[in-house]
Amino acid sequence: MKFSSVLSMALLGSLILMTGCMSKTVAPKNSGFFKSYEGLDGANGKFEKSLVDISYDAEFSHYENIYVAPVIVISGVSPSQITPEQKKLYQEIADYVREGYKKEIHDNGIYTLVEDEKKDKTVSLEIALSAVEVHFDDISWYQLSPIELGLTGRSIATYLYGSVRILGESRLVDASNKKVLLRTLTLQKGEEVNVQENTLSFQDIKHAIDAWLKRSTQNLVLIRKDVIKYEEKK
Repeated sequence: MKFSSVLSMALLGSLILMTGCMSKTVAPKNSGFFKSYEGLDGANGKFEKSLVDISYDAEFSHYENIYVAPVIVISGVSPSQITPEQKKLYQEIADYVREGYKKEIHDNGIYTLVEDEKKDKTVSLEIALSAVEVHFDDISWYQLSPIELGLTGRSIATYLYGSVRILGESRLVDASNKKVLLRTLTLQKGEEVNVQENTLSFQDIKHAIDAWLKRSTQNLVLIRKDVIKYEEKK
């Protein structure tokens, strides 16, 4: 059944009235992918819609290889509430993002891709993806509220408002000693998640993931090149 039907819109209109105001009072919080969110900052605005934290003693020029770990998709609901259809969607998202990142890294040549993180001079790239509600009156952009990556009575109005965006969190970790070298939090800015049916499909979210992938991989390239230049000048 299409959302454009008269009956659906009547029902959704009621949901918007009931839940739209509620969404404005939701306390922003983090996904929990990082143990701590302290130390992340805007890097003087260089990385648009991104917060970055680089370890003070990280020496990126020492690393030649990169292992892209399986992507984590944060559903926004407890595991017991996830349906088989949602599990399939999350796996499709995870595989798509992982392969997309590997392609961008290969094309940019900033690292050599490896399939074994135990290889010498290797960093592991760990990524988590989630859906968040953006608060348009927030000038700092990162006061975000996690939302279910799926359509429920609680989330549907937020999707219809056009307030749902993709948020990606990533970290580069020394594969040998697990030291965290770099953390980034990147919001997909322009492409909202648009729903066309009464369930959330991969096609509904693909364009938003593509936009996030482009921004996120560009940031990784910028950080890698800038840090190596800085290390070589020391």
